[in-house]
Amino acid sequence: MEKFGYSVEAILGQENIRLPTRAPITLEEAE
Repeated sequence: MEKFGYSVEAILGQENIRLPTRAPITLEEAE
């Protein structure tokens, strides 16, 4: 789950703006 931890932060930080499609997918997997 640690790998998802920084992944989610990265996506919500900047990737969310560039890849909004991956944000919800990673969030669901993180949960």
